[in-house]
Amino acid sequence: MTKEELLLWGEKTVQLYNKIADERGREKTPAFYTQSNLNNIIGVNSVDILIAGINPGSDGTYQQMIENPNWGISSATGMTAEQLISGNFGRDPQYGNCTNWSRHHTWRYFMNLKRFFKDVEEPNILDDERRFVLTNATFFNTVKEKELNQSLLKTTFPQTIDLVRRVKPKMIVWLSGRNAFDRLASISIDGFSFKYDKTRNPIMARIYMGTFNGIPCFGIPHPGAFLTTEERTLIAKFFSYVFNYKSIDEIDLNSLESFCINEIQAYHKCLKEKKPASIKNNIDVKSIEHSILERKKTYIYNNGNRIRKDENAQYGITIAKNCIFVRQAYEDKYKTPQINPNDDIVIEKLKEKGYKSRKGWLGYRKLTEFGSTEKEIEQNVIKEINVLFELLDV
Repeated sequence: MTKEELLLWGEKTVQLYNKIADERGREKTPAFYTQSNLNNIIGVNSVDILIAGINPGSDGTYQQMIENPNWGISSATGMTAEQLISGNFGRDPQYGNCTNWSRHHTWRYFMNLKRFFKDVEEPNILDDERRFVLTNATFFNTVKEKELNQSLLKTTFPQTIDLVRRVKPKMIVWLSGRNAFDRLASISIDGFSFKYDKTRNPIMARIYMGTFNGIPCFGIPHPGAFLTTEERTLIAKFFSYVFNYKSIDEIDLNSLESFCINEIQAYHKCLKEKKPASIKNNIDVKSIEHSILERKKTYIYNNGNRIRKDENAQYGITIAKNCIFVRQAYEDKYKTPQINPNDDIVIEKLKEKGYKSRKGWLGYRKLTEFGSTEKEIEQNVIKEINVLFELLDV
C-alpha cells in the first residue's frame, strides 16, 4: 500500500465519522480512533494478520477528545486523515509526549495477545508492525461493547471493510469472538460477505471459524478477559496449526482436533474441576480489572496493572487479584517497596477508608466491596482511584 492510497482511505473515513459527529452533535458522539499506526504498513502488499475488536474500549465524547490537547485535533476541521492513519495517536505527557500506540507493547492485553501467537514462529509476528494491523469493526469508542449503537457500527463498517481490502490480510482474528461473530452475522451491506457454520461453531472451546469476504476468519475470547492457562495454551496451539492455511476449506477439523487433543482435554478437565476463582456470583472480576485499567491506561506505569497520579507521585495503586492495592510507587531492582517517611500517615488515612494493611502493601480492599454488579463496581472503583490520587498526594 502506498501513502497516497492510505491517505485516500483515511480521508474518506474521517469525512464519514466527522459527518456523523456533526449531525449527532460532537458532545453526543463517541470519540473515535484506530489502533495500530498504519504508516508502518506503507510499502507492504499484504499483512499476515488483521486483528480486530468490535470497538475501542474507552470512554469520552468526540467533543471531549477535541478539547483534550493531548490529541491535537482542530475544532475547526475535526480529525484529519493523517491523524487517523496514525492509529491511537493521543500523546501521553507522562511518557515524554509519546503516542498511546507507541507504548502498546506495555499493554497487558497486548502482551496476552502476543502469547496466542508464540508458537507460530520466532520472533513473534506481533513484534513486527509491518506484518499485522490492530483495529476495530468501528472506531467509535464505548466503555463496554454492549453499549455500542448497532446503527453506528453498520454505518461505519464499510470503511473497515475497505481497510481490509487494502491491507489484504492472510487471516483475520476477531477478539470477543462470539459477540463479534454475532454482530458481523447481523450486518447486511453491499460488498460484505461473512459466513460461518453455526452448527459447527465454536469448533473447540471458545474458538470460532468462518470467512470474511473469503478470508479465513477466527474468533477468540478477548485477551483482556479472564482465561485459564489451559484455554490460553489451547488458543496458541490452535493458531500454530491454522496459521499457514490460505482457506478454511483446506483445514481438516479432525486433524486439527487430533493436533490439539492434549490441550482440549486439559481445557475441559479444568472446567469440570473448578469454577474460575475470578467469577463469583456471576461477577467477572478479571473483566472488571481489565475495564478499569483500560479506562485509566494513561496513568499506567511499570508492569501494566499499576497506576499513579503522575510521574512524581510517591505512591502507586495496583489493580489485581480482585483488589485495590496501595504501596510506594518506587521499587528497587528486587521489587522491594522503598520506605517513605509518609508511610504511617498514608496507612492511617487508608484505614479510615476501610483499607487493611499486610506485608508489602500499605493498604488493600476487595473490588467486590464496591458494589453488587460489575457496572456498579467498576464505576465506584474509578471514583475511588480518583479519591486515592488526592489522598496519596502527601
